Amino acid sequence: MAATIAGSVSQQSAEERAQLRHKADSLKWIAFVILLLGIAITLLAAATATPGESPAAAGILLFAPIPAGTLLWSVIYRRSKRYRALSAQDVLASDPRPHVVYLRSFRADDASSLGMAGKDLNYYWRVLHPIKAWGTILNIWDTRTEEEIMAEVLHQIGPVVAIGRPGEKLPQLGAARVYASDETWKQTIHELFKQAGLVVLLVGKTEGFFWEVEQSANTVDPTRLILLVPAWRRGYEDFCQRAGNHFPKGLPAYKSSWGRREFGANVLGKVAAMVHFKPDWTPVFVDFARVKWPWKYKLEMGGRRDLVNVYDWALQPVYQQLGIDWKPPRIGPAQLGVLLVKSMPILILIFVLVIIAYGTSR
Repeated sequence: MAATIAGSVSQQSAEERAQLRHKADSLKWIAFVILLLGIAITLLAAATATPGESPAAAGILLFAPIPAGTLLWSVIYRRSKRYRALSAQDVLASDPRPHVVYLRSFRADDASSLGMAGKDLNYYWRVLHPIKAWGTILNIWDTRTEEEIMAEVLHQIGPVVAIGRPGEKLPQLGAARVYASDETWKQTIHELFKQAGLVVLLVGKTEGFFWEVEQSANTVDPTRLILLVPAWRRGYEDFCQRAGNHFPKGLPAYKSSWGRREFGANVLGKVAAMVHFKPDWTPVFVDFARVKWPWKYKLEMGGRRDLVNVYDWALQPVYQQLGIDWKPPRIGPAQLGVLLVKSMPILILIFVLVIIAYGTSR
């Protein structure tokens, strides 16, 4: 199977792959140096601040370097990860489990290349939630995209693969890409369907995507099919009107709660809901803003961790239909260590503000 869908990335020589890894390592270190420089400039400005200094100038030196350094770090670090991304052939060769096929319009990749906060215009409203505020702030240092988080969760079923955008120099992060020409991409999708454990479609509106929907509904067992619904009611309703007849029992109405999504506890991304199917093609609409999980997981990470929890608990009935042993997200020393590392820039900034407040009060 892996040889059948070999992509351009997997055809590179060992020397070329070594060069890509070298570029990834170099970019990663450059990103961390930029972040450390931002923190160092802030600490230096705090240590050398004088009482008569202009408040505006002091404010810029104290509060601009860390956000600017963080933004540059995030962009460069994500770029370094793309240099290390494995091809679908490599992933399938190393994992014998049935794979997950992720289908979407290529337009979705344009948004997926950004961090989650950059894609969700209402993201910062949720910083007002008392429990989630800290996690939301920590998300500034979380470079994962929504697709990466989805692939991370779905990996419990199997490796996640997708058709790559033709002509892109580096694959997007998340599902492992396989590249096909305009003449062979339909055949490639049919090959992927043959051994797929699950097919996931992100609702879109391009002609190629509607062909994929039709083929999925005609080829894939209903228990192995999922639709991801963006937070755009009109778009989903247009999709149902055009593609609903491909599903024996149609598609459910849009039921996502705007109020719960925008002002509730769950920090979500651009996907608002999902539709999965029972063996007789009965559709089940799951509003992500209404998905519940145990209290201990609400406090452990918060912020972008919520999206991991949403996918995990929302997919539980799908795992049961597939006969897969569902496991909740792990909570242990490693996760707490990651939380501490992410917290360091914020803790340093708080420390600087305390020093300034103490100095001005004397």
